[in-house]
Amino acid sequence: RHCRLLVMHRAFEIAVTFIIVLNTVTLAMEFAGQPDGYTKALEICNLVFTIIFTVEMLIKLFALGLFDYARDGFNLFDACIVIVSWIEIGLSGAGSLSALRVLRAFRVVRIFRLARHWQGMSHLLNAILTSAPMIGYYFVLFFLLVFVYAILGMNLFGGKFPLDADGNPPRINFDTFYQAMLGVFTIITSEGWPNALVDAVVSTSYFASIYFVTLLVIAAYVFANLFLAVVMDSFGSVSAEIVKSNT
Repeated sequence: RHCRLLVMHRAFEIAVTFIIVLNTVTLAMEFAGQPDGYTKALEICNLVFTIIFTVEMLIKLFALGLFDYARDGFNLFDACIVIVSWIEIGLSGAGSLSALRVLRAFRVVRIFRLARHWQGMSHLLNAILTSAPMIGYYFVLFFLLVFVYAILGMNLFGGKFPLDADGNPPRINFDTFYQAMLGVFTIITSEGWPNALVDAVVSTSYFASIYFVTLLVIAAYVFANLFLAVVMDSFGSVSAEIVKSNT
């Protein structure tokens, strides 16, 4: 009973949140070519934080019981992080570098533990998870747009862009399906598309600008706003459910 009161106490949550923030700060302190002593100190910090999170997990398991503990998705998330952290420490002692790099990158996920104690972030993550099915349909539609414009670009500009002095095509070209898909995606990101527009106009006519303008307007504006609308709609639904549950 006392352990359950401890876990439910506000001070316990604040302490855990503070430790998570400290852990996040230490993760941001690594840099390439750091001294061995500095690396050793960060490894000790990682071990200390892992022990603290393990103790927290054990206290919650003892206080809530296995069934109540497993009913909370955040508890399972915390448990996975603790298990992976100990695997990382074990592999660090064994010297398995390839797997160690992957597990070290997994440390960054610890920052999402703040979602449990930070209500605003928790609502935002719930909204994103709620909108996941709709976002899936959005990406299918986005892929179809890229596919259509890639095929159209191959028919309009395939093999027509001017070559450089070494006989190579420009970075954005439509000579193959792969290059066309990559080129359309690059244009959507607004990276280097003016050069592609100039090559298209020089190779064909000024009407080629219609292709680029329509692609940018549809993808960069219409689809971007559509994505925001999907997320905001889910966020509104989650907020309404939270308000309803609190009243």
